[in-house]
Amino acid sequence: MRRASPVLWSIALLGLAYGLALIGRGGAIDGWSLLVAGWLFLTAELGYLALETGPQSFWPWRHVLTALATAGGSSLAGIVLLALNQSLIASGPLLMAAGVIAAVCLLALVAAASSRGTV
Repeated sequence: MRRASPVLWSIALLGLAYGLALIGRGGAIDGWSLLVAGWLFLTAELGYLALETGPQSFWPWRHVLTALATAGGSSLAGIVLLALNQSLIASGPLLMAAGVIAAVCLLALVAAASSRGTV
């Protein structure tokens, strides 16, 4: 895991830099943060994949497409929930419950993937 340390610190510093850039901005939630989170996830996955597989004669398409689908899907789900929250529909307990369920499902997915060693 020593070789993976630069990937970890790079992603953490990128996230911290973006978070610090958001401080001082007033108003609502930044919509771009959902896309930035997806790209940070995709960057981390591809960085770890490059370390894990090393030089090979073939491209690990399955892992790349899975990471791309996860990053895109989570960003899209976040954008939809944010749009619903800020739309004319009154956000009530039902929307909050949907957000909590989505967060719990995402955490369960990450926990399951990390226990298999595919993250």
